Amino acid sequence: MTRQELIKEFKGYPASIQSELLRELRRVYDSNLTAERSRRKKELSVEARHALVKSLSGSVRMKHPPMTKKEVRDLYYGRLNEKDR
Repeated sequence: MTRQELIKEFKGYPASIQSELLRELRRVYDSNLTAERSRRKKELSVEARHALVKSLSGSVRMKHPPMTKKEVRDLYYGRLNEKDR
């Protein structure tokens, strides 16, 4: 049944039946919403956490990004050269 057919059929009912249907639909909706909220509140598994971290990786621009391997190497050897002088 399509949405339009459902609405057309709903309009054909008397007001008292429409009111009952709306109350029942609201109860079903609220119970589904409550069930979904409780599922969201459950603790994430380790795999889910890793996937979340991986998906967020690189999404935040840092003020001072981490040094590259080349920059670390240059800094390290530069300091060693300063000590030897």
